[in-house]
Amino acid sequence: MTNPRASKPQPPSVTTDAVNLVLPLIKATLEPAAKRAKRPIDSPAGRIVSQVARRDMDTGGADGTVNLIAGLTSTLSFMAPALAQALGHAPETAGAKLAEALRQQDGNPYMVRVLETVQTTGAAEAVAEAMAGENGEVYDLILNLADCIATHAEAYAHVTSTPLDEVWAEIEAGLHD
Repeated sequence: MTNPRASKPQPPSVTTDAVNLVLPLIKATLEPAAKRAKRPIDSPAGRIVSQVARRDMDTGGADGTVNLIAGLTSTLSFMAPALAQALGHAPETAGAKLAEALRQQDGNPYMVRVLETVQTTGAAEAVAEAMAGENGEVYDLILNLADCIATHAEAYAHVTSTPLDEVWAEIEAGLHD
């Protein structure tokens, strides 16, 4: 039997202070409190995003938010194809299939565009549009990305019989290479 992890696409490197919050944000979406929260800000993941947004407001920029999204899209760009490959699907079509499923559920339109273009520079355009819109749109996009990655990580761990902690370690290493 071949090891499905051996041919896993390697993540691109993204290094910034906000990247240190990417994995905690992804994990926070899995906490039971995240599912019970009535408002996103009340969830553990929402508090992390809020912390980054407050830091950005204090500095008068958006670097933290941009870097958090860069870390998330970077992670999704290797998790979606890795899961597709582990399931026996063509890795290059993973984002498009997810986007179609989300579109049918009337999901966040920015998230749909990011999924469709996660392997290209089109994801950056969708993120830029979300950032130019209302603050809630980019906030929702960040939470949707983190939740999507968490779901992929759990599914990948299950399908490949890999402990979830090992998947988290691979994501962390990829973000800090």
